[in-house]
Amino acid sequence: MIRVLHIDNEPDHLTISKRMLERFEPTLQIEPVSSPEEAMRMAESFDCIVSDYQMPAMNGIELAQ
Repeated sequence: MIRVLHIDNEPDHLTISKRMLERFEPTLQIEPVSSPEEAMRMAESFDCIVSDYQMPAMNGIELAQ
């Protein structure tokens, strides 16, 4: 099982991406979050992080740093 943390401030994007990714690759376990701050607290327990670039609080590059 590969655990993926997906960050996006748009709830519809999170839902659609989760469905598509898990359908495409059943070994993925997608955890959607809408807050970069929440993602930063959770990040260490995931194998992969996928982030939206443009978010209100911080962008994807700032989150990665």
